[in-house]
Amino acid sequence: MPRLRQVARSEAKAPVVTVMYDLLFEDRDPVAEPGTSDGTPGNWWTVFALVPDVLEHAVQGFGLYQSPNRLLDPVLRELAQARVGWASGSQFVYSQHCKSLRALGITDQVINSVPHWGAADCFDGPQRLVLAYTDCLALDHGRVPDGLFDALRSALSDEEILELTYITTLYLQHAIMSRALRTEFDDRDEPVVEVVVEGDNTGAGRPGRRPPPPTRHLSRTRSQVEPRRRAELSDRTIASWPAVPLERRRTDRRGLHRPAPARYGARTRSRSVDRIACTSQPYTYPLG
Repeated sequence: MPRLRQVARSEAKAPVVTVMYDLLFEDRDPVAEPGTSDGTPGNWWTVFALVPDVLEHAVQGFGLYQSPNRLLDPVLRELAQARVGWASGSQFVYSQHCKSLRALGITDQVINSVPHWGAADCFDGPQRLVLAYTDCLALDHGRVPDGLFDALRSALSDEEILELTYITTLYLQHAIMSRALRTEFDDRDEPVVEVVVEGDNTGAGRPGRRPPPPTRHLSRTRSQVEPRRRAELSDRTIASWPAVPLERRRTDRRGLHRPAPARYGARTRSRSVDRIACTSQPYTYPLG
């Protein structure tokens, strides 16, 4: 279903709405009995009927690009419209103009090659330039290299390029609106979603990602954790440190550990005077 409300025949009052309903749906109510002769649901028309002025403006655009006053080759025009539908992700615009190409006598090989036209050899020079220009309009937002535009001007007149640019960007607008409002064949669910798998969905199993800390330690108090850490440290110390011989252990008369004296020749502070002294045996003298 479209995202906006549809206008039933009983609500249609504007002349442009009633005329288009009669042309496309005959005497049916397009909301209660959807469907057009070309296989579309027809809800683009029932949604645009919400604002009759907008519908009339869109219908005038349809008449403009199909006018016999156009200088642009219809095949080039429809190639651009089909390509802009595909490039913008609008299944409605792409599908409708594939049918228009087929009505102009274009083979299925050419039509099916529109999505990968750059790797296909069934397009001639002007067609390839039009498709490349269309990609610049749809994918690069109008950023066209000078080299491409110069080549396009060598194949088409300025009037034809203006018509091509206007019609292509007009259908880029239709493609964007159709996707946003989910009308016709663009009423599709978003394909890019998270794939939920069984088990862990935190991503901790990905390479290079550190797993989250276990929650079972959060409820333990410090008094429960510290004895275990001290025991683990004692085990590692006993396993890795060499045992100290008893004769090298020095204690004072209170039984406390007393550091060993400095080696001979070491520089240490004298106990009697506040100066640096040399402890080399057998003399002790000031160091200047």
